[in-house]
Amino acid sequence: LEQALYSKAGQTFLWVTLVLYLLEKSLLASQKDLYRIVNEFPQGLAATYERFLQSISTEYQDLASKLLHFLVGSLRPLTLEEVRILLALQGHHQTVAAVEDDSQPNVLETIEGILGPMVRTADSRVSLVHQSAKEYLHALSTQKDNPLCEVYGVDPQKANLVLAQACISYLSLDNFKKDIFSMHHLGLDNSPISPTPQATELDDTQAFFDPFAIGEDAIMQDPDVVESEACKSIAERYTLFDYSAMHWARHFSACGGICPETLIKSALAISG
Repeated sequence: LEQALYSKAGQTFLWVTLVLYLLEKSLLASQKDLYRIVNEFPQGLAATYERFLQSISTEYQDLASKLLHFLVGSLRPLTLEEVRILLALQGHHQTVAAVEDDSQPNVLETIEGILGPMVRTADSRVSLVHQSAKEYLHALSTQKDNPLCEVYGVDPQKANLVLAQACISYLSLDNFKKDIFSMHHLGLDNSPISPTPQATELDDTQAFFDPFAIGEDAIMQDPDVVESEACKSIAERYTLFDYSAMHWARHFSACGGICPETLIKSALAISG
């Protein structure tokens, strides 16, 4: 088997990775079955990607398509937590808590179970295994006679639309209809700059003998420090807020030709 892999790989590591994945998943594992898998597996990266996509169960095709659009269209590598929220987010959700309730408890297992060797994870960030995979998916979107085109082809404009819809939907949740930055600056909403519990529990006598105690009063802090702490706290509490706030406008502007009227209205609402 080792010699068969060497002889067919053509020094292409990705080919070996994909074949080993299929060998590992095969329910038939006799020597004859393993040789058959290796010998029947196409050579060349495009044919290799196509063969893998064909092997994805019908049950998971829609989820695989969403994942590929997110990974191809994202403006930076997405974290596992961001992908978890992106996969769960639906138009009927009104709060962050509702999205969390519908999210996958082990998103890494979900991603690897669906896309397998087409993705890689490093430092809790997810990306396609190679630039050639992105190029293949772009090219596939133009091959209208290929049965895989409609499901897995990733048109750049459509990928931007999918991400724009997700980002705008997230920023439109009820949690963000209030100015969460102002709330943090005022020491509300579990802000990192809010007064310490001890300070709020001082009785009148203690307050009298320590009239100049300012504790963590935001007024006396460096504005850059206050802003940095607020941003960090918000990003930690709301998983997809950082990516959505930073990149929704670029995704929105890149899908203008196919942007539905409802999304335009939602974009105006969050930018007003």
